[in-house]
Amino acid sequence: MLYARATILTLNGHRDIISDGTLLVQGNRITDIGKTDDLISKYPEEPVTDLRGRIVFPGLVNSHVHCAQSLLRGMWIFISLFLRFNSACNECIYLIFVYCVALFNTVIELYLICKCSKGKCMRIFF
Repeated sequence: MLYARATILTLNGHRDIISDGTLLVQGNRITDIGKTDDLISKYPEEPVTDLRGRIVFPGLVNSHVHCAQSLLRGMWIFISLFLRFNSACNECIYLIFVYCVALFNTVIELYLICKCSKGKCMRIFF
């Protein structure tokens, strides 16, 4: 699929901006990039999506994660439940719930990091 006639911010070493640019996307990878006329003539059989008036730039993935902070996510729910039902809750059960939620969130964070590191996070949105 050719995504054509967009302004493309490459964010390469020279910070090139391609006016009237086109991307060739095959599967989930950008396989070619250049001026619209050049790529349309190079790949005449590819379907074309017109992106005139739009800007295309690389997606930014924030891989900066604090797994220790992930341990705290969701804990306020259990803290509020504990404070509300303190007489009915056993502190040990409460701490086990907190630990399980923290562990679950950490596993989810690590899964997302591994998934993104294998190149499976590439998505194209318009």
